Amino acid sequence: MPLQSRWFPPPAGWVKVNVDGAFRAASEVGGIGVVFGMKSVAMLECIILESDALQVVQGVGSLKRGSSSSDLLLEDVQEYLRCFGSSKFSHISRSANGAAHKMTKLALNFPSNFHWFEDPPDLIQGTLLGDCMTSS
Repeated sequence: MPLQSRWFPPPAGWVKVNVDGAFRAASEVGGIGVVFGMKSVAMLECIILESDALQVVQGVGSLKRGSSSSDLLLEDVQEYLRCFGSSKFSHISRSANGAAHKMTKLALNFPSNFHWFEDPPDLIQGTLLGDCMTSS
């Protein structure tokens, strides 16, 4: 099945969370980019997580248990998803995850947390538009 190559808004009653992460081993610096999309602010009972990191998507969907730090992190994500009435975790192409990818790159270079509510920062507005407009 081909990867989704463009971002689509979530169905009514769902929130969509696009995530990406990176780690620079040499400097031991990591960053994560998270972008929420929803049609209305309502009770968040259903969640869709999307990422272009196939290993992460497969890990969250796996029933295997391990003791590595990445296994423990994946178990935390699985536990968090159980808090919602319904959840989905999907692998998408990088072109459909551009805003989260760009936020990750920003996170690697900012000395502190960077977040926004409501209007996105100018730094990623073009990327958000591109995620929505990329042809499939």
